[in-house]
Amino acid sequence: MKYYVNAIIFALTILITALILTGAYKNRFNYNYVINVTGLGPKDFVSDLIVWGGSFTKKNMDLQTAYVELNKDRNTIRQHLLSKGILSD
Repeated sequence: MKYYVNAIIFALTILITALILTGAYKNRFNYNYVINVTGLGPKDFVSDLIVWGGSFTKKNMDLQTAYVELNKDRNTIRQHLLSKGILSD
């Protein structure tokens, strides 16, 4: 009796596996006809915020003189940006 139970379980396993594989084979080319798009797309928009990064350097053996020159350059750059309509916070 135990032999028949094992044989029946084995046969059912083979049958179920065959059905699953047959269904997968038959449906392998079925598409949902849905377009999925991933990536970049151009879109024009108006931004009210921009963050810019920049740096400037000065070389001088006297630390106080270098600091004064850096402040002078910082003010020059700030005035230039303000004259072009870029507001600072």
